[in-house]
Amino acid sequence: MTSRAVVFLCVVVIAPRALAQPGVFGMSVQSNGDDHLYKINLNTGTTTDLGLVGLGDAEGVSFGPGGRLYAVGGSVDELWDITTPPGVMVGPTGARDGIDAGLSYDSSRDKMFNLNGALGGSSLYEIDINGGQAVFVGQSAGFGDGLAIRAGKAFATDFVFDDALFSVDLNNGTQTMIGPLNIGDPHSQSGLAFDPGGTLWAITSDGRTFTLDTNTGQATFIANVDIGGGWEGLAIVPESTSLLLLIVGGLALSRRRR
Repeated sequence: MTSRAVVFLCVVVIAPRALAQPGVFGMSVQSNGDDHLYKINLNTGTTTDLGLVGLGDAEGVSFGPGGRLYAVGGSVDELWDITTPPGVMVGPTGARDGIDAGLSYDSSRDKMFNLNGALGGSSLYEIDINGGQAVFVGQSAGFGDGLAIRAGKAFATDFVFDDALFSVDLNNGTQTMIGPLNIGDPHSQSGLAFDPGGTLWAITSDGRTFTLDTNTGQATFIANVDIGGGWEGLAIVPESTSLLLLIVGGLALSRRRR
C-alpha cells in the first residue's frame, strides 16, 4: 500500500469521530473531587477520565510550549507537567499569596503566568516552566482565580464575590473591572481559557460551562458537566482534530512497517 493510501485511510477513520463529537474541548482537574484529569466537551458537558494527577490541589491548568499541559497548586506550592497523568513535578514555586490559582501561558511573551486569589486581593506571578519558581509581579485589590491570556491581553474572573470579569495588566498585576457576569448566583471558583477561535470560556467549581463577552463581561450558560463539581482550572485543547490525525496516522504507518 502506498503512503498516499495510508493518509487517505487516516482521514476516513478520524472524520466520523470528529463529526460525532463536535464542540470545544477543555482539560480540567477535579481538584475538589477525585484529583483526576478530565477532557470535557464544553458544549455538552460530557467528560472523559484521563487518570489521577499526582499534584494534590491542582487548580490552575494551561497548555504551554510544545503542547505540554501544566498545573499549579492552589494551596500546594508546586508546578507540575501533567501531559501524561499522573505527571511529574517541574519544581517548587516557592511561597505564593492566596489559595485559588489560575494559570495561563502568554505565547507573545513566551511566559507562564499564575494568578492567585485571596480575600485580601489577587497576586500575579511569572512562573518558570523549566524549574517551577514563581516571581512576584504585582497585586490587585480585586479577587480573581481564573486567568486567560490571548495576544498579550489577560483576563480574570471573580465568580466568588464581585460576579465580574476583569482585565489584568501583566506588567504590574492591576485588575480593572470590565463588567458583571450576570450569572445571578456567585460563590463559585472558576477556570478560564480561550479557544483557538478567540472565544473566552469559563468553568465553575459547581460544574457549569460559560462563554464570556470580553467587552461587557456578560456570561452565557452553555452546559452542566456530567459528573458534578470540583473544577477550578481550564485549558482548551489546541487543534484537537489535527492532533488526532497525527496520532492515527502514526499508528497506521507503524502497522504498515510491521
